[in-house]
Amino acid sequence: MDSAPRPSLAQWLATPDRVGGISALAQGWRDLDITLTLAPTGPADSAFGAHLRRSFLAALAPGASDAARNGKPCPWTPPCALDVFLREQLRAGGDGLPKPYVLFWDQQGQVMQVTLRIYGTACDWGAAAADALTAALRDLPWSKALHCVPPRLIHRDVAPAPWVDIPEGPLTLRLISPMDDEGGKPGDTRDIAARMLSRALRRVDALARWQGLALADDTLRALTAEIHSIRAQEIHLTLGQRMSPNAKGQKRASRVLTGRLNLPPLPPDLRLVLALASRCHIGRHTNEGLGRVEVSPLGQG
Repeated sequence: MDSAPRPSLAQWLATPDRVGGISALAQGWRDLDITLTLAPTGPADSAFGAHLRRSFLAALAPGASDAARNGKPCPWTPPCALDVFLREQLRAGGDGLPKPYVLFWDQQGQVMQVTLRIYGTACDWGAAAADALTAALRDLPWSKALHCVPPRLIHRDVAPAPWVDIPEGPLTLRLISPMDDEGGKPGDTRDIAARMLSRALRRVDALARWQGLALADDTLRALTAEIHSIRAQEIHLTLGQRMSPNAKGQKRASRVLTGRLNLPPLPPDLRLVLALASRCHIGRHTNEGLGRVEVSPLGQG
């Protein structure tokens, strides 16, 4: 009998089982959408995502270990859901590994659909995440977040997110929600296509760890070289500011981009990067609803 100790989650993320290319990552990619429908709700503002993220994480706390509740690594096997979705598991090159989830929402009139999408091995904690999102939406400070009474939870659906192929030919990349642009130069859009594609690649590469795969160095070099040769055909982006409260209610201001840009035809591997980015979003604060993108044939976006 093999008595070797099972690696911790952090160790598993640091040493993925496989090293491969973008096609291998796309073929093995796994994610799960937990979507709740609520009504009636007020219109969401830029602060809603921060309230939603905090409520979701707070709802995970009752089932967590004491260590995780105090911000320390969970000693349980497997670790509790709070450890998976809250704690930074790995840091390399100054950047922390992204948390394995995003939050976003769609609203039509007074009906809102809130979605938690989780990635890779984090799907194993899907049941706990679904119950926590449900509890979070019941306990959300609705009067403060959306200036309305608590809505009814009408329906809950848990299913894999549908795969969307990126077609050949010229494309439109549209920001469905604002994208964090704190690292960019205000007003400088000369290389915006390369910047956005680079951010997409960095995020896809980082989240690959949650899929048990690391993109090979030669794959990253080739994709980066391709990205830096891309120039937007048209740019329709607007620079703005997002105000969001922290846990103490203090307003945080950050620079964001909204709008769309048109891209020339992309090679197959870059189309796969965009296909994955459309599932995991681009930039920072994606767990508060930012960086959601949609890619469509030019003229249909």
